Amino acid sequence: MSYSIDKGVSISLVFGKAEFPLDANNRVKSLHIVESVQLQVPQMTLELIDTTGFLEKLGLQDGLPISISLSYSNQVFQNLSFRLYSFKTNRENYAMLYTISAYLDIPKYWLSLSQGVIRGTSAEALAKIASTCELSFAGVPTSDSQLWTSGCMKYYEWAKYIAERGFATNTSCMVMGITLLKCMIYTDIMDLPSPKIVLRALNTTSDDELPVSSYKVTASPGLATTNGGYYTTRITQSVIKDTYIDKIDKLEVKSNVNAPAINATVRALIGPKQLVTFGPIDCGNASEMHEHALYQNARLKSLFTVNGEFVVAQPCPLSICVPFNFYAVNPDGTNSEKDSGTYVTCTRVIYINEGNYFEKIVASRIGTNAVYYAN
Repeated sequence: MSYSIDKGVSISLVFGKAEFPLDANNRVKSLHIVESVQLQVPQMTLELIDTTGFLEKLGLQDGLPISISLSYSNQVFQNLSFRLYSFKTNRENYAMLYTISAYLDIPKYWLSLSQGVIRGTSAEALAKIASTCELSFAGVPTSDSQLWTSGCMKYYEWAKYIAERGFATNTSCMVMGITLLKCMIYTDIMDLPSPKIVLRALNTTSDDELPVSSYKVTASPGLATTNGGYYTTRITQSVIKDTYIDKIDKLEVKSNVNAPAINATVRALIGPKQLVTFGPIDCGNASEMHEHALYQNARLKSLFTVNGEFVVAQPCPLSICVPFNFYAVNPDGTNSEKDSGTYVTCTRVIYINEGNYFEKIVASRIGTNAVYYAN
């Protein structure tokens, strides 16, 4: 049975096959669920106050299934399943406070060693891994066919290894992540469809827009640019090509902002060399675009240095790698051209704290819409 917490949002919890009796005393103190392209698998931290000794009688064990159902206006919008990873207890007066850490219920993907080899493109290889680990797959076609060997890596490590070497076009930047709905996303974040979701600060102008109660946009281009953002050279080596040693030092960037985080004057002063890396010797067992993919995936990601954090007080349809339009405001209430524009979702957090429901969207882009100043 679900328990109402805030603004029409209700929650129910099931441990194994037993439902936790939520009421005014047995309650969720806090719930933090996160999916992110920076995590191997989505994770959950749950703080529960148990006044009835329910969990003591049940007995928490490693890998115990934990099911969470979230409803909004009596409509279920999230049915999530996790596995218990760790827990600790602390007595508060006559109740027990349980702090539970859990991971998405895909233990084979996260814990099991991969086996065998896969021949095909990176998209085909990742689709095969997803199927093996009982995940659905949503990916785009790639042009990087080769033999992918597992090397006794865990499945999540093998998937990350393949995605880092994924190549679709000369402008692609391939990103892979796992959603809360047990779907492996594999997409080119430089070629996403037009945004269908709109977030707006303060008052919305349409029922289709989501109001943002607070937001923060920050930029940190320095680290990325000093580590090769201006110039990066990749030296390739091969025993099967006419040219034994070659180099990759050019990058095509599709920009949807006025001011990318690159200063033209500093770039000119640095000159054509800033960072040089060397690839392994190619003996014919990698795709033609293997080194190009490693080069441009890493370098394009380093350009995503403008990050926004957006808090909404209701369920949000965004997930990782989904673009959206954001309309920002200045302190005087006027529209902010600089921070407005298209962002790509990197992280989504569902957060419940003492009965209050929030979601935080962390998103990124390669610059701002400010007037570009090159000096």
